[in-house]
Amino acid sequence: MLGARVTVITCMSREKPRWSGPGHVLVDDRAAAREGWEAKGGTFVHHRSAESSVAALRALGFDGKGP
Repeated sequence: MLGARVTVITCMSREKPRWSGPGHVLVDDRAAAREGWEAKGGTFVHHRSAESSVAALRALGFDGKGP
């Protein structure tokens, strides 16, 4: 769904804010990750279900169709 143009980064929870910034999106089931992520300008999506996360990503412009 994200498409080839989307870079996916995996890391330890404590390192997540390091990757944040304007235009960066974090999808995480831990609401505690929101504060550090948003403090650096990133957009946070609280994952509760696949349906709600996909809807949130689509609302942000991720359509899975590529560039």
